[in-house]
Amino acid sequence: MKLSAFQFLFLFTLLTVSSSMAQTHIKVIPEPVSTKLKDGVFNLPAQVKVQIPNQAEVIYIGKYLEEKLATPTGYTIEVENTYQDRADIVLNLNKKQDPETGKEGYTLDVTQNQVLITANEPSGLFYGVQTLLQLFPKEIENLEVAQNITWEIPTIEIIDYPRFEWRGLMLDV
Repeated sequence: MKLSAFQFLFLFTLLTVSSSMAQTHIKVIPEPVSTKLKDGVFNLPAQVKVQIPNQAEVIYIGKYLEEKLATPTGYTIEVENTYQDRADIVLNLNKKQDPETGKEGYTLDVTQNQVLITANEPSGLFYGVQTLLQLFPKEIENLEVAQNITWEIPTIEIIDYPRFEWRGLMLDV
């Protein structure tokens, strides 16, 4: 059985695209603008230190993150708005605005030692926290302590921002 050049090219392209998608695909909604999957995982420690800027809106986001992590994990979450030598999760506002991410965008950088979410505005930090929570196992949404779960996420770098200024939904009946 001979394959034509077109069939060979089609199969080669299909295999190449599917293998590259399998390496970088993560289950996050909405799909981020950019994802770079790295080797390794970040394991959430039993005593989590979260560092946030001292702003009222960001303090609210820190408390939200504390509740979302503490409830299903049963771990101790300590949120502080002062500089810590060793924070496990850092929410950071840019001193200089990043034009690429805009008002609602963020950068999420997960290493084996730390999670860093950086944004221009508090709304970007909130969306970054939403993405962070989606990286954990689905039991992160439990309303009670989940048993026998390894609380780890892949090491990854995500850049995301709205693609359109106006957000909406259209139902065509």
